[in-house]
Amino acid sequence: MRWDSAAAESAAGVVQGAILVTISLLLILVTNAAARELTTNYPAGEVLFVRFLGAAVVAVAVSVGRWRRTIETRRAGMHLVRSFFAVAAAAALYLSLHHLPFADLTAISYASPLFVALLSWPLLGERIGPKRLLLIGLGFAGVLLVAFPGTVTLWSFGALAMAALNAGSLIAARSLGRTDSGAAMSFYFGVYGTLMTAPLLLLDAKLPNIDDIAMFAFVGLGAGLSIRCHVEAFRRAAASVLAPIDYLAVIAAPMLGWMFWAESPAASLAVAGAIIILSGVLQLQTARRSIGATR
Repeated sequence: MRWDSAAAESAAGVVQGAILVTISLLLILVTNAAARELTTNYPAGEVLFVRFLGAAVVAVAVSVGRWRRTIETRRAGMHLVRSFFAVAAAAALYLSLHHLPFADLTAISYASPLFVALLSWPLLGERIGPKRLLLIGLGFAGVLLVAFPGTVTLWSFGALAMAALNAGSLIAARSLGRTDSGAAMSFYFGVYGTLMTAPLLLLDAKLPNIDDIAMFAFVGLGAGLSIRCHVEAFRRAAASVLAPIDYLAVIAAPMLGWMFWAESPAASLAVAGAIIILSGVLQLQTARRSIGATR
């Protein structure tokens, strides 16, 4: 069933969604960088739990006085599916953080928009034409160049799996955005994610040092705010339109890798990054022209 909400398909909805997605992207990149530092000394499961606990805290904080609207949903199962995909994707990310350069890992992980664009037609009814299909293939070629620049590694496959899992979460979020409020989506995401990751504390957990408490808090709250912005963005515009904006991470991630860990991007990343960005920008322009033509 195709959804034709004017708020989501209008030019204003695209602009608002693009701004929110950009804010969400920057927050999550810095949050992931902080998580990489924390997983050097703490179990990945503990950091993962804090990430989703922070999402729950932010959701509760912004829902004060609106509890009925926040918890109202007829699609608890879809909320659970979305949270499962997100937890699995974040777990794959945290396990891969120390096995791949930060820039490479980020570039591979942002194959998610490609999966989203491909799946948004059969699952959401958001059609893509032959030109955009060709651009998706171009972008995926760039991702593969980063993932396998001459060698095949297990962690590169893990990063691609993370991208696919994250795409599942994005598709579920877009579907939920048709029927549920942003407050409900954020609330159930945080609560379900916290419940799913809490058992990991029983396997292995360490009491944080006083010096690391602020970084733990940033990981939790930063992730929570990022999720909230992301939810609101995908309620305003089509998934296949907004997803390519995530390609900005290909530029930002090498900067963070250089600043925090003195990582020098490989030459293949520059070529692949240019391909990925070109593909994303052209997809966005094509989608916006398509929206304008139907107005």
